[in-house]
Amino acid sequence: MAGDATIELTLSATPFEVTYWFVTPAVEINGKKERRAWGKHNLVLPPGSYDLSVSVPSSLWGDRCKRTVQVDLRPGQVLKLGYYVPFAWAQLRAKITVG
Repeated sequence: MAGDATIELTLSATPFEVTYWFVTPAVEINGKKERRAWGKHNLVLPPGSYDLSVSVPSSLWGDRCKRTVQVDLRPGQVLKLGYYVPFAWAQLRAKITVG
């Protein structure tokens, strides 16, 4: 829709962690959670403020490697975000990058 903004979200993990081959990341926008495959996604949203979280679900430990960022979107804006998670044991090093 005209005037909407887009978040270009790239979800990635180290290819050497076999665990991630079998899970689908969870993307949460203002409390609404959806599963999204690893890779690139265009999220079209109306302008406004958003809390965006990404995590790797685990049946044993809940949401692992969860990271959250607050974004303010303007009409027509395209914001590039990247989520990267290294090895499962290094969950504190997961990060969201802007740009």
